[in-house]
Amino acid sequence: MTTLPKLATRQTPIATPVTSATSFRASPASSGCRSPKRVSSVYATYPPPLDRSNTDMTVIPQRLNVLAPPANKRRINSFTQTSDAHYQNEQRMLLMKQREYFRYHHAWSVPFYGTPADREAYRKQTRVVLKQQMHDKLSGMKHDLKEKVHESENAVAFDRKCLSDDFKDFEKKFTHLKQFRDENKKLMETIWAEKRVNKVMEDRYDREQLQYNPVNWSCSLK
Repeated sequence: MTTLPKLATRQTPIATPVTSATSFRASPASSGCRSPKRVSSVYATYPPPLDRSNTDMTVIPQRLNVLAPPANKRRINSFTQTSDAHYQNEQRMLLMKQREYFRYHHAWSVPFYGTPADREAYRKQTRVVLKQQMHDKLSGMKHDLKEKVHESENAVAFDRKCLSDDFKDFEKKFTHLKQFRDENKKLMETIWAEKRVNKVMEDRYDREQLQYNPVNWSCSLK
């Protein structure tokens, strides 16, 4: 059995914010129709993930497969003892937890127990993040206002278009009904004129018949 090795402070580097660079990240509400949203690097994870290139990883043992230990070449059966492999994996897990705890504790202890330069750097980062948040909030409000104005203009334009279309449809319907009324009026006047002419002709015929024959053959005279 071995004990956990001690981790040095240099293995948990402090995050150094980069305020000049920016990155792109897609918006969660977008479905492919909008362009990626520009996000400042000040919103990166703090403290940042561990940089393996600058960290000594030799003190952390490799994870072992308890069913296939590297030193044992024979077949694994029910009598195989895996306590050593489990112990090494457990020690590895505890060591990684210790490393993460030291990293977070050292990063968040800087503004309280760090040097004046480190505390000033932390306060500067806080100010930069707050300014960036204020700028992003103002930009978001301006963007939302523009979107609302654009939506209102579209709504007003659509309403005007609907009113214009309704007026045109009403005018077209009015013209059609007026033409239909005039045609019916002409047809009725024509029918009435034909009836008057027929009545006059019938009356003339009856009078001519009465001149030759007093009997009212057509039964038009009462």
